[in-house]
Amino acid sequence: MTQQDSQASWRWIAIGGGAVALSLVVLLAVVLASGGDGDSGATPAPTATPSPSPTPFGQTPSPTPAPPESAYRLVYREFTPTEDVIWAAPPADPSQREELARIPHREGFGIKPSLSPDGKLLAYLSLPEYAVSGQSSQAIAYVMDLEAKESVQVAENVDLLFAPLWTPDGKYLYLRALAGPEFLAADVMILRVIVPPIGNNTPTPTPTPAPSQSQVPTPEPTAVVIRDSIAHVLNFIPVGFSYDGDSIYFVQIQGGTAQGSLLGLYSPATTESLAKAWELYLDALQAADQANAANPPPSETVTPQPTPAPQSRLVVEMSDQLAFEYSLRADGYWLSYVVQEFADDGTIVNRAYVADIVAAAVHGVSAESLPVGAHLRPVWHPTNGRLTFGILPGEGGPAFLVMVGVDGGDLEYLTTAPSGFDEPRKWSPDGNWLAVSHSEGTALTDRHDVRLDLVGINGFRTTVIAGADNATEDSVLGWITPDAGGE
Repeated sequence: MTQQDSQASWRWIAIGGGAVALSLVVLLAVVLASGGDGDSGATPAPTATPSPSPTPFGQTPSPTPAPPESAYRLVYREFTPTEDVIWAAPPADPSQREELARIPHREGFGIKPSLSPDGKLLAYLSLPEYAVSGQSSQAIAYVMDLEAKESVQVAENVDLLFAPLWTPDGKYLYLRALAGPEFLAADVMILRVIVPPIGNNTPTPTPTPAPSQSQVPTPEPTAVVIRDSIAHVLNFIPVGFSYDGDSIYFVQIQGGTAQGSLLGLYSPATTESLAKAWELYLDALQAADQANAANPPPSETVTPQPTPAPQSRLVVEMSDQLAFEYSLRADGYWLSYVVQEFADDGTIVNRAYVADIVAAAVHGVSAESLPVGAHLRPVWHPTNGRLTFGILPGEGGPAFLVMVGVDGGDLEYLTTAPSGFDEPRKWSPDGNWLAVSHSEGTALTDRHDVRLDLVGINGFRTTVIAGADNATEDSVLGWITPDAGGE
């Protein structure tokens, strides 16, 4: 059994999620297969797609461009039945790859990895032999020093379906867990775990405060920071960090009769830290109001929904449906995601949306000549701030990758796929290379052969590795420079 086979039934369930009224158990299955960019897990797929409008690409093939230059190397995971291999490869010639680590795992269940911001540590989840299944919240979390090849366990009984999320300073990890006497009576939780010293990783010691300074309590190695009954909240998904560098945005999938997806803000230490983060948020609202008086922001007395912790607040309602494939822009002001909708002809399509965190507003991504659906995995370009996403092939037309501004302007066609279609994964920090999952089929339900490709900003394309298990969201860990500086 491969990793892909082990979750096949869950992915099949996810195809219909958000399109029709589902029973509670089926909706729970869809949601628990979701993760952030942070991770979004299984991807719902439309049953049919509209035909995209003609693209500006002519029929005459252009000369093959030279590969763009880049000082970064792609870090990716190769899945095998009993161990995963972590590689670093130069994008212009992935065959010149370097092995960073080999990590054994339970047969058929690959690890869930996450590269630290400096590229020197690898956090990963592994399913032990005693675990009931990959959905049982019984995974063990480890951190490995990639240079010393040493690992330490940092947590247990966590959710294998959500990859660890590093804080920007690399000192903490956020993990997800589900715990309770039985599934329908369980609590869904977000854990905050301290990363201990390991191998060559020696954190900078915290200065001892002077006697006149107030003492800060030593945090627990593992702390539950967000928690609620699954009867109220089906899932919490941390998606990234706010502009204060410490508070975290999370998506809250509603449970019970209050279905929908909300974006929340959590500050880790005290209510005072949340107040500071919220003050920054309100300052940004005021600045936006002054910059554009015709589009006033919401009142400062935004009424939060019932919150899972005293340190959290509601920012904006993303959708009254299940939102997935989240991506937070580097500045912390915009969140992209996908929602399934009914097209005019009654078919189900995936449509990209963006949440304006400052203005607490959302809108669908649209641009002249682009179809309104069939949008694949929107991610942000690191230098120009535009949104990149794939478009499924339509009748008589190819699939293509586009970049577009949040307002629908500044449209640029990046490349067409020679066949099949591309799902964006992660840009290199210099914006010259995009890792994509390439499928030779014509729809998300008809992928055929799948591989991990790299597409240059000028359209140059090269294959990194073949196989559906090597082209998932978890396969692309990030980018590092030769001195191991990562992103």
